[in-house]
Amino acid sequence: MLIKEIADEVCLDSVDHLCITEVLEIHFQPPSNKELYDLAEQLTEQQKEDEDEIDPEWEGSSTVKRGIRVMLHPYYEILLVKKKKSKQLTLHSFLVSSEPRAGPPSAK
Repeated sequence: MLIKEIADEVCLDSVDHLCITEVLEIHFQPPSNKELYDLAEQLTEQQKEDEDEIDPEWEGSSTVKRGIRVMLHPYYEILLVKKKKSKQLTLHSFLVSSEPRAGPPSAK
């Protein structure tokens, strides 16, 4: 048994097979509903604390990003219009001409 050997090496003479089994059983039991509820509350509180702490550098950089997006928006609109106008030509458009072809020259 590996755990018992490790305990013997670090001079934990009071650790026996029953002690190890008990600890392992406790750790492999699923958490109770109360434990899960308490954990969820702790996580919610941590998230609220994290939201309250606003990094001034982040706030400044987000303001700059927003300003750049606002300034570039007209150019983005122009790009979208040009993309809509320029459609990729299909193979069919190369094979079939939109101009009427002249028929074979008639023999006179």
